[in-house]
Amino acid sequence: MVDYRNVVSPQNAGHAGSGARLGDGKFNHGLASEPAYPGAAVRRKSIISISPINAGVGQGVSCNLYNKQGMHSREVNGVSVVECPAAGPPLETEADAVALIQAAVERGARQVVIPATRLSDDFFRLKTGKAGAMLQKFVTYGVRVIIIGDIAARLSQSESLRDFVTESNRGAHIWFLPNEEALRQRLAS
Repeated sequence: MVDYRNVVSPQNAGHAGSGARLGDGKFNHGLASEPAYPGAAVRRKSIISISPINAGVGQGVSCNLYNKQGMHSREVNGVSVVECPAAGPPLETEADAVALIQAAVERGARQVVIPATRLSDDFFRLKTGKAGAMLQKFVTYGVRVIIIGDIAARLSQSESLRDFVTESNRGAHIWFLPNEEALRQRLAS
């Protein structure tokens, strides 16, 4: 297991050009062409790491994802995904999103599957901002989030949610899919 205490994280990386001290005493100015340590991911020449110590994971994580209970990895059409269990308390915080991202990164996956039944009612009420806050974490860390389940009743009640889902499904980062077969088809293309 990687010791995450002295690595670049979103909280200690600073802003462009400010640099961050790595565990070896060297500075990283946010630009890298290869990982700074084993297990780090490089995206667009910037180091991405998920740090449970610096990111506050485990503090208020509603479904105990920090311990990854019930999380499992699998392949769908040759693509590695991490799946959140269907049973458990609603997911609704940024800490929940970070814990899911961490689980994916630790397992070498860049996709997280979340059953729609695990998302809180406030997630689907866009004016609360919960969906935006959670989903932005996935986009920031370059991990695709796939929400699977029938949300037709919710879509029929909210034009803004319907528009959001339609636009999300056109992109590469956030997908709302009705079932497992739709997931297999989408990952095959």
